[in-house]
Amino acid sequence: MADKREFIIAAARKLIMHYGIRKTSIEDIADACGMAKASLYHYFSGKNEICAAVISLENKHLEQKILSDISKETTIKEQLISYIRNRMRHFVELRSRYSYMFKEFYSKRSEVNLIRTNFYEFEGSVISELVAGLPLDTKILQSLIRTLILGYESQIIQGVSIKEIESELSAQIDLLLFTNINNQEE
Repeated sequence: MADKREFIIAAARKLIMHYGIRKTSIEDIADACGMAKASLYHYFSGKNEICAAVISLENKHLEQKILSDISKETTIKEQLISYIRNRMRHFVELRSRYSYMFKEFYSKRSEVNLIRTNFYEFEGSVISELVAGLPLDTKILQSLIRTLILGYESQIIQGVSIKEIESELSAQIDLLLFTNINNQEE
C-alpha cells in the first residue's frame, strides 16, 4: 500500500508542479496514475490530503538535504550559513515551482498547519543542536536565527535575489554570534 501511495504522490506532484493545485483535479491525478477516481479514495481521503502529502514530501527532501549539507561543514558558523542558505533556496524554489501551493502553505488548513508545525519543530531542533555548544542562551539564539530567516523570506517575497541575501549571510551570522557571545561574557 505504501508503494501505491508514493506512486500517487509522485504523480500528483508532477501535475501540481505543472498546473498548480487549483487546476489539478482528483480526476487528473487518478488519470495520471491509471486508476479510477474511486480507487484513489482507498489511499487518500481527497485532494487536500494528497496535496498535504506532496508538501510533506518536499519538506522531507529539504530536511535530508539540510542535514546532509550541515554534516559537511566544520564550524558552527558554516553550519548555520549552510542551514539558512538551504532554507532560503528551498523557499525560492517552492515559491516558483508551486506558486499556487505556496498560498495554500500559508493558509489555515489543518493538514498544512500540521506540516508547517512539524517543519518548525525540525528547524528548532536543528538550530538548537547547532548552537548547543556555544556559551549563550540557546532559546534566544534560536529565536534570533528564526527571526533572521523570516526577514530573509520577507525580502525574497519583495523581490530581493537569493544572491543578495547570501552575500549578507556571513556578516549577519558573525554579528549574531559575536554580539551574543560578548553579551554572555559580560
